[in-house]
Amino acid sequence: MDKIKFSSTIAGASIIITLSTLASKGLGFFREILFANYFGLGNEFDIYLVGAALPITINTIVFFIAQNYLIPIYHKKKSAQSVEAADDFIKLNIIIFFVFSLLFSLILYAFSNYIIKGYLGEVTPGVFSTARNVLLLFLITIPLQTTFAVFANYLIAKFEYKHPALSNIIVNLFVIIIIILTHKNLGIYSIAVGFIGGFILQLIYIVAFSKIQLRFKNISIYNLSYKNIDSTFYLIIIIEAITQLFILIDRYFYTQVEPGGISAINYATTLYLLPISILAAGLSTALFPKFASAFSARNYPLLASYFKDGLANNLFLFIPVAVFLFFNSDLIVSVVYQRGQFTQANTTVTGDLLKIFAVSLVFYSTYAIINKFLYATDLLNKLVYISIAALVIKIFLNFILVGSYMQNGLAWSSTISYSSMGILGIIFSVKIVRQKISLEIIKYFLIFTFTSFFCFGITSLSFSFLDMNNITKIIVEPVVFGFLFISSTMILGFNELASLKKITHSLQTIIRYF
Repeated sequence: MDKIKFSSTIAGASIIITLSTLASKGLGFFREILFANYFGLGNEFDIYLVGAALPITINTIVFFIAQNYLIPIYHKKKSAQSVEAADDFIKLNIIIFFVFSLLFSLILYAFSNYIIKGYLGEVTPGVFSTARNVLLLFLITIPLQTTFAVFANYLIAKFEYKHPALSNIIVNLFVIIIIILTHKNLGIYSIAVGFIGGFILQLIYIVAFSKIQLRFKNISIYNLSYKNIDSTFYLIIIIEAITQLFILIDRYFYTQVEPGGISAINYATTLYLLPISILAAGLSTALFPKFASAFSARNYPLLASYFKDGLANNLFLFIPVAVFLFFNSDLIVSVVYQRGQFTQANTTVTGDLLKIFAVSLVFYSTYAIINKFLYATDLLNKLVYISIAALVIKIFLNFILVGSYMQNGLAWSSTISYSSMGILGIIFSVKIVRQKISLEIIKYFLIFTFTSFFCFGITSLSFSFLDMNNITKIIVEPVVFGFLFISSTMILGFNELASLKKITHSLQTIIRYF
């Protein structure tokens, strides 16, 4: 089988998508390690995070808008009219999205001084200028990423998943190369230059694989079809937009945390979200079709069973992970980040934040299950309520805690907010399944928590008698801890290990979605 035919098959495309996405995630994680190596918790990196926050948030939201607007309408037009009509719809939106994103970037440019002042308040001219320059550079990415979003979702609508996945490798690889080559001369600007160049190459790549099918002729403004947008679209955008606002809110408190505090939050969050993006995404995606099938059949006992099993599997996976993160936060940060400009003192600050985030890991990973459950049961309005409540909690606690606890206050407000999302989600969901499963969920939580602490205590005590370096310890200790935990739960009569098979089976599906 030649290369082209292989990549056109479902199996071939799945393999390419899997490998490219893993490569992209790996490069993205390595990129964060480079940030730590070259910039540490320096004030310069804080300023970069403040200046880049708004454009990055906008780019993320726009991609969700494009995804939830373009793909459904494309398929409706393809079914009701023709492929040509569906393609014409995409052509017009390429122009519309680009023009509006360009105008929006120009508006933000005009108000850039006010935007930065709103975040930084009264700071030195040098700090203000650097933050504004970073903002202006990242404003260039908005039209690039907006246009890319249309092309990428067009290909996804055509079931061409591999090129959007491969294009992300280009961005991360280019950013890494530029930072390595130019960080000494450009400093923090090397990151912005890397992203701009990477996004340009990404757009060129995606256009190259789309233009054969997209020829800009016979474009009509009447082909926009906004009337095909239903309320679900707006609810999804509200949910995703609120989630992204958490980053902007934290940046607002730049002047109230210690120097390097915003950077430490960024590094700790990267480590915190890693198990969620892999394990929780896998489990929730595996359960989503089961939720949808049971709900459509109005089989509430089966729906309750799937929901209970999903939460039990999630607790089985994330309680031991949370325990390990909590007690080994400094060790993890040290092994991953501590080199170059990232000092031992930086490790202590970031480790404290990771420890705080670990408290909410079980609840926030539970929200990933809840999210899919409420999507499957057509209760997006509940997700909106949860998102709004979490946002209000986040803002309120930021103002209460940051003054006394600085960056730790930001972490605690996020932890409490994330936990509220999981707890509120369970409360809403238990009512939907019409079954009394609350006590069973609490039972799973208590047993897995006790078992995790017990097994970790034995593991930690055993390793205290061994002389090994940090790298060896961070590899061997979780293996021993995991073995003890799994063995203990099996002895107690719990067989949640089957969830790992679900995750492995669903990895290809996750990659197609993300």
